[in-house]
Amino acid sequence: MRSFSWIGALLLTALVTLGWLSSCETLLAPAATVSFKPKLSDYGIYADTVARFVPAAGVAQYELAAELYTDYTDTQRLVLLPAGEQMHVQGDGLPVFPEGTLLAKTFAYTPAATTTSSALRAIETRLLIKHESVWNAATYQWDDQQADALLTTAGAEVPIEFVGPNGMAMQTTYQTPAQTECASCHAQDNHLSPLGP
Repeated sequence: MRSFSWIGALLLTALVTLGWLSSCETLLAPAATVSFKPKLSDYGIYADTVARFVPAAGVAQYELAAELYTDYTDTQRLVLLPAGEQMHVQGDGLPVFPEGTLLAKTFAYTPAATTTSSALRAIETRLLIKHESVWNAATYQWDDQQADALLTTAGAEVPIEFVGPNGMAMQTTYQTPAQTECASCHAQDNHLSPLGP
């Protein structure tokens, strides 16, 4: 069943790319069960919101054994569980997350003007929130001052100059996804789901 879901997600992505569907919303439109807050800081996941990526108390940082390539970005993954709740292991698949779980993934670059990792420029933070047994997805785009990130539903193209893996300055146009595009990667049996394990 899991394999079929991934094939379906890839097929939808191809159909949208070819222009045969206007968006994944045409076939996959999971009903949202949560209203997202306007600013990322409203969730309190960072102790220092000036893009220093210091998790707040109670927020755990984690890494995947095998990460996806994401246009040379540095990524940070966080999980926030409701007070007193725990995740539970279920075979070799995803953990069973309790109601109210928040997952966050931030994408950032080292700007071409510097080579220090403390000067990372955050581009976007994606949230998944489990509410009423349904995963809800949203994207927050960081402002130029790196003070906060604002909820965006339309997606955006962000020109970036950054330090590449060879230490040389590089340029790219980073694409933040529209909210309707979340299903192209996170579709699982007609519902949104975290990627993994």
